[in-house]
Amino acid sequence: MLSHDFPNDGSAVLEPKHPVWDKLTAQTPVAFNIKTDGLGPELKNCLNELPGHNGFSFDMSIPEAVAYISLNIPFAQRVSEYEPVSVFAALPQSAGDRVWLDSFHTDWWLDIKGFSGSLKGNQVFVVSPELHGRDPQRVWDWCYQEFQQDVDIYICTDYPEKVLEQWS
Repeated sequence: MLSHDFPNDGSAVLEPKHPVWDKLTAQTPVAFNIKTDGLGPELKNCLNELPGHNGFSFDMSIPEAVAYISLNIPFAQRVSEYEPVSVFAALPQSAGDRVWLDSFHTDWWLDIKGFSGSLKGNQVFVVSPELHGRDPQRVWDWCYQEFQQDVDIYICTDYPEKVLEQWS
């Protein structure tokens, strides 16, 4: 089932034959937000049926992330005010090269000197502050600066058109 919250009868079903997959390229990142532990084997089967995808999971618990490593499922390690970069660095190299950068209460990472350097070499997926009820402009500006420095950066936002307009 595809659902941000607990699925119901109206929730979409993830199907490998769904027409949305025809619109994606092998370079298109597809993020699977995992809210329940134990879904690794099912997700692995689903991803195996989606040739040419660039899918990865995120938002799972750290024990679940360790299980995903053994299943060889790509994932993004969340870094937030609750999960510091040191947790990400402690995972085995096979964890991948994706960071899910979240900020639940403040844009805490914007004022840490050298923070950008700790993310180098990774795909960085930034949760836009409006998703947590805050003004996103400062984060959007930071993301644009990083993008200009050839950082592989993406923004998860409710306003992709506004971001694109500002970056154009």
